[in-house]
Amino acid sequence: MKIKQIGLIVLAVFVAVLIYVTISKSNRMTVEWIVLKKQQALTTIIANGRVAGSKVTQLSFLRSGVVDTIYIKERQDVQDGDTLIKLDNREEVNAVLQRKNAVKIATLNLQNLFSVDEEQARERRVQADANVVLLQEKVQRLETLFNEGSASKENVDQVRKEYEVAISEKRQSENALDKSITAQKDLLKSQLFQTRTQLNDAEINLSRTVLRAPEAGQVVKVDARKGQLVLPGTPSIFFLPADTLLHVEVQVDEGDIGTIKPGQNAVVIPVGSGKTFSARVQNIIPLVDASRGTASVNLAVLSADERFLPDLSVSAQIIIDTTEQVIVVPQIFLQNTTEEKSFVYVFRNGKAVKTEVEISNAGNGMYTIKSGVIDADTLLLAPGLKNGTTVRLKALK
Repeated sequence: MKIKQIGLIVLAVFVAVLIYVTISKSNRMTVEWIVLKKQQALTTIIANGRVAGSKVTQLSFLRSGVVDTIYIKERQDVQDGDTLIKLDNREEVNAVLQRKNAVKIATLNLQNLFSVDEEQARERRVQADANVVLLQEKVQRLETLFNEGSASKENVDQVRKEYEVAISEKRQSENALDKSITAQKDLLKSQLFQTRTQLNDAEINLSRTVLRAPEAGQVVKVDARKGQLVLPGTPSIFFLPADTLLHVEVQVDEGDIGTIKPGQNAVVIPVGSGKTFSARVQNIIPLVDASRGTASVNLAVLSADERFLPDLSVSAQIIIDTTEQVIVVPQIFLQNTTEEKSFVYVFRNGKAVKTEVEISNAGNGMYTIKSGVIDADTLLLAPGLKNGTTVRLKALK
């Protein structure tokens, strides 16, 4: 009878365990997942634009002025950096000369401080040291005479006072001289820095009076004449670059322009093609469209084909930074991307574990994870995930 009871109990326990396992499996949440792997991370800027129907670009001054000299003619070939047009810049040239002279004077003043004043300081300190030594010897000699009865106590005390005064005067003169030299040195350094800054500003103003070829090419049209007043942004030269690469012009947010430089790599995607083409930043047009808050950037496509029709819409990714061996994840796996701190769900022992991570925006919907997870961790994605939720990884197709 007892054996039958034990058998029934074992059977009941087995059935309960089977039911628990079945219910647990049915309660598991099925989730999407990815395994983290360190890779190269690209920080990009997304931009849209069109294929340039013509490669002719307009060159203009950044400041107003009167045309003084035109160095080129239409249809003339030029090299990178050649001077095309110069404005009347006599005032700017004089300003640069004056600033250079001011820098020279400030430099000499600083050098003279080191050579003259420091030499005087050494002489004064040597003299003060010698005076202290002499008085010290005199004190010792009088003390010896006093002990022998050949000198009075008044004479000894008087020499001791002179010795103490000499030491005090030496320290005061050293401190005063050091402070004086330091103050003068700081003042002269400040003056030198200020004159160099003024020289740099003057040289920038002078450079803006000259219009130069941005690269090798041909002057198609000259839209300026000697004595004419030109305004900032008004085309003075129509220029055709010498290279035969196809170009696209994209609009970049004005806040991102400072991170873009000629020569940076880019990827261009013609609308509707789905295929990517390598490109590079050719130049940046230094004018901002105030109504849209954008500036134009020209990209040279390195391997174009028949997909690139004139005025065809394109999207582009300009690569502004490359980081090797970092963890990169799509934004959808992050629970918060408004700050540097976010959190993800990591698969551990069959459950979702909420984990804080440090992130940075890599652009194009991707984020790099700086800390919080490691290579080979499994990230989870599912609506309603909570810390400790029992999960089942969705089978790969």
